[in-house]
Amino acid sequence: LTIPEKIGAINRGFQGNGKTVVCIQDLHCNYEVQKNIAGIIQHLVKKHGLKLVGEEGAFHTVDTSPISAFPIRKVREEVSDYFVKQGKITGAEHYAAISGGAIQLEGIETPELYEASQKAVRSFLNAESQGYCYDLRDMLEELKADIYNSQLLKFDHKRVAYREGNISILKYSAYLHRTARKLQLDLDVYPNLARFLSLKQNVFSPKVDPDQLFQELDNLDAAIRQQLYTDKTQQELDELYHRLDIVEKMLNISVS
Repeated sequence: LTIPEKIGAINRGFQGNGKTVVCIQDLHCNYEVQKNIAGIIQHLVKKHGLKLVGEEGAFHTVDTSPISAFPIRKVREEVSDYFVKQGKITGAEHYAAISGGAIQLEGIETPELYEASQKAVRSFLNAESQGYCYDLRDMLEELKADIYNSQLLKFDHKRVAYREGNISILKYSAYLHRTARKLQLDLDVYPNLARFLSLKQNVFSPKVDPDQLFQELDNLDAAIRQQLYTDKTQQELDELYHRLDIVEKMLNISVS
């Protein structure tokens, strides 16, 4: 069994006596990772006859017919892609929705445990909480034009584009690296970033620790901003933005 390097890498395997089971490492609410997962599933369907996908976060058959039943394929793909960007559906659900029933999606959770966890989460994760976050983000976005200098505005535009899935993690990483070099920052403290860029392809490998890479990108972003600030208010705005990011990740169960 192989996986194309552009969408993933096999970290380890075990030779058993039964059916082939593929466990895909997930990163929730990350557009690029979810699209790669969809690509891995598509590859396994075409090359190895994959029929069944077990999905965490559910304990029943996952119904994607509200999207897959729409007769125009281009519309199905665009709508499904939008929901992946919003973190509303997973890469597996995306592939199921656009493939016309190529796979069966089944939840793998224990119902009692899942419902107990869901009840606990819903005590703080609700539409009202997320609505406050959306409102706060809109307010902070409006302040940028009046508070940021031109260099910060340009730099922040790239981060927003990456956050919204409009540029890949490889392009964003390369941009941060170039900017840091121009500012003569020490890049030796970002080893995973260096290894990721050396691959020259938009995929992780056993040489790169994804969690460490994302942490290094956040740290480098903060270091660059420190060099671009021209007054304290700019820094205060970014600190508020960082706090809001943490709250949103908590609400999306994606904080690390």
